[in-house]
Amino acid sequence: MIHEQARAADWRVPGTVAVVALPPRRRVPLLTTLLAYLQCGDNAVITSARLQVHEQTVRYRLRRIAELTGTRCHDPADRLDLMITLTWLLHTDGITTAPGSPAVTSSAVTPARSAPS
Repeated sequence: MIHEQARAADWRVPGTVAVVALPPRRRVPLLTTLLAYLQCGDNAVITSARLQVHEQTVRYRLRRIAELTGTRCHDPADRLDLMITLTWLLHTDGITTAPGSPAVTSSAVTPARSAPS
């Protein structure tokens, strides 16, 4: 199953095979962090608050992804494909969290709306 996921993900977003091939305990925090980072407007401080990790942890994970994929994921044209692929990868096997990392859900990465006055 993991090889099918890797091939499908790499077809859509090149470079993802190396990340998908990692064991879940290594892969899930990286994918979760990248998805949250993209959803937080490329802001490591906001991402760290959402994931409840130190901002240097977010930056380390982003550097690790760049090393594994050979890309820094900054091309706006690829952003939607990357976000869809990350969401698919995290939910395909029902993996939405890793030990020590909260799940990335729409409520975890979407700013809370204030109640009408």
